[in-house]
This record gives sequence, C-alpha cells and structure tokens, in this order.
Amino acid sequence: MKKTILIIIILIPSIVIAFLLISLYAIFTNYPTRQVNRIFQKNILWQINTNRNKSQISDNNDVWINEKHNILLTLCAQSICAYKIPSGKLLYEYKFTEKYRFHISTEINDDIYIFRSDKEIVAINIHNGRDIWRKNYKDEGLISTSQIFNSDYGSIGKNDVLVVYRSEPGSSPYIPIFDGFNIYTGEHLWSFKPRTYAFAGIHAKVFGDKLIIGNDYGNLSIYSIMTGLLEQSINISSDDVYPIEQHGQYLILRKGINALKGIVVYDSISNAILWSNTVKKNDLVVKSVCVHDFNRVVLLFGGVFMKSEIQILDLVSGTLEKKISLPTEAELVHCNDGYVYAESVTLWPEQDKGAVYIINPKAGTFQQVVFDAKILPYSTNYSYGALYIPSQDSRLYKYEIGKGSMWTLFGLLHPYQLQYPLSTTVSHAMGKPLIYRGIIYVKGADGYIYAVRNNPQLRIIP
Repeated sequence: MKKTILIIIILIPSIVIAFLLISLYAIFTNYPTRQVNRIFQKNILWQINTNRNKSQISDNNDVWINEKHNILLTLCAQSICAYKIPSGKLLYEYKFTEKYRFHISTEINDDIYIFRSDKEIVAINIHNGRDIWRKNYKDEGLISTSQIFNSDYGSIGKNDVLVVYRSEPGSSPYIPIFDGFNIYTGEHLWSFKPRTYAFAGIHAKVFGDKLIIGNDYGNLSIYSIMTGLLEQSINISSDDVYPIEQHGQYLILRKGINALKGIVVYDSISNAILWSNTVKKNDLVVKSVCVHDFNRVVLLFGGVFMKSEIQILDLVSGTLEKKISLPTEAELVHCNDGYVYAESVTLWPEQDKGAVYIINPKAGTFQQVVFDAKILPYSTNYSYGALYIPSQDSRLYKYEIGKGSMWTLFGLLHPYQLQYPLSTTVSHAMGKPLIYRGIIYVKGADGYIYAVRNNPQLRIIP
C-alpha cells in the first residue's frame, strides 16, 4: 500500500512536468501548424490555375457547381472552363472576346448554361460547351449603378423563362427595359418598360412565375413572367422598396436603398400587406435581414459603438419576440436549421481577429467563436452542420456546430475547428467556399482553385 502511494506521488509530478515540456516544445516549434500543413497537403485532391496570369473581372461569383452532372464551371482568362469533379479533369474551355457579365444556374434544366457578354446572351450545352442559341442583346443607353437584380444581369423563373434587362439610347438610366426569353430556344417572349418613375433606380426580383419590381416612391409592381403583363400595383410606403426574399406565400421587402429603414411583409395569396415597420432615427441602422425556418424574421442592427443587435419578429404579425445584443459589428450569413449565424470581420479593439456568432433565436442566447485572423467579408458559408470561414491570412476555418469546445493534444481549450492553410487569400470573386459531396472547393486570389477533402481528422489548432 505504501509502495503504491509512493509510486503515485512520484508519477503525478513526472506526468505534469512532461506535459509542460511538451506544451513548451509545441509553442516554440510551432508543431501544430507544421502538422496541419502536412495533413492538409495529403488531402489536396488538385489545384488548378484558372487565370494563367491574366485578369478577368466578373460582376458576381465566378464559380458554380452543377450537382446534376458533377461539373464545376469557373471563369478563366477570356474563357469559361468546365471541370469534371471530383477528378478535376478539364472538359472544355469556351472562349469569348467580350466582357463576361454574369452567369446563372438553371434549376429547371441543368443541361443548359447561360451567360451574358456586353453584346449578347449565350446558351451553351453544359456537357460539351457547344452553342445552343445566342441573341444580340446589349445596353445602348445608360444603366444606373443601383442594383436591379441584386448585382446580376438576369434571373430565371418557373416555366423556363429567362428575365433580363437593358437600356436604349436616350432612355433614363433608372428605368430599364425588361425582356423574357425561353431558355431552351432563345425565343423572345415579351418586352416592357415598367410603368413607374424612379429617381434613384428600381429594384427587381424573380419569385417563381412573378417579376416583382419596387421603386423609390414606395410602389410595388407585380408582373407575370409568362406574358410580361402587369398583374398588380400596390403603394407600400413613402420610402423606396426593394424585394429581398420570399418565404412561402410571404414576400419580404426592405425600405431604403442606402440605409435599410425597415421592412414590409406582403401576403401574395390575400394580396395584402401584413405589417410594416420603420426604424427610428435614434435607433441602430438595419444592416441585414433573413427569414428563419420557423416563421420568424431576423433583423440585424449595427453602427453604434461598434456593437450589433439581433431582433426576432413573428413573420405574420410582426410582433417583437426577442432582442439579443452582440459585442461587435456583424452581418447575417445564414438563417436556418434552428440557429442564426452572423460574422464579424474584425473584433474591437482586437482588430487582428474575427468571429462568428451562433445565435439561438428561441432561447435568446448566442455563442461567440473567435479566430486569430480577420474574416473575409461576406464569405462565411454553412453546410450540413458546419461553418466554413475564409480568413484574410490565407486560411480556411471550419467550425462544427454543436461540438462546442474540445481539449487539444496540449491541454489548451480551443473551439472545435480546423484550418486549411492556403498559399493565397480566398478570392472575393469566389464568394464563399463550396462544399459538395465531402470536398471543399475554394478559389484563391491568385486564380487557383483548390479541391480539398473535407477530412474530419483535421482538428489540430495552431
């Protein structure tokens, strides 16, 4: 018995000393970083240079995955490149000479890929890159810099209708002409100029078989994308209105162009405004809006003393249910699966760090996950219970929701996260990392696309 006690007395200090020595060694030799780099390199499937040292400017995200046929399309130098995934094999390269304007995914028919240049609209076969149809279509007048289709140049609705807009010589830069095309044949279906006057521009969005247009006089116009005919015109408010999201039968609109002054909820079945709210001048500024999956509208306020506030409102009645204060400025990135997610690009006063917030709207609580680097703005993505966060120090973080925290090899408490060290920062043109069938696709600012296994073993934290 005495020998056992003596052994324990000797063994415990020895274990503690060994633990401290290992921790010190890890700190001064940066072992975890080297270990992550080794594991990361083993899990890279491929990396492809898409720009070949040439620059090509895109007006929206330039990487898109066709899940039906396992094809990744991206913008290369003066061309569109198609790769088979996960192998990374180049299928074809579609050359063009005019400036590339936008691309859209067709949920109705994933065999067609449509993009717009400065002078025409082109539909190609996604399998071989051959032309299906092309139409002369260009802006001959001025187009306002205000966002008409949320920075895109077209949208596809139900019944295979492509909706695009243009301007004509001598026309107002704030009143575009809308056109409808059949996505299979390129047949021109209709054309109209909105029956409204706007001083600062109009804002449009396609929801199903409707084209919703709002202007800066608070007027909302609803058109059929099958006929191009006006079906309904409603005066919403004295402020400009902008359709931002549809949730079932409910249409959510924002009030205000430069600053979000409030929101309006419209019932498309009863053709009635359910409720409208206006932010008072002495309140925080509404920065972003999303609709939660249990019929709640989530507003994020910010702009005062570097803090933010989350407000949860009932979608149908507009009743304020909860207020949640966040310690830093933030932006909403996802609103689903029982939680609300927001990102803070940089913390204050620790400006070299960023954070994400995991908010429980029912409980009115949140969890802050801090990263040792600034977050790339508007680039956090959510997929199957995990957040993927590109940082400004050339790393991609992953945080698994519900895992909480864990003890690392060295006994230090860290969030359950992993890092993918890249050779360059993530490209703003990429938008967000794409996660598909266990593989992460991310585009670097140097033009390389990385395909990395989403390996659960990568859990070591530098």
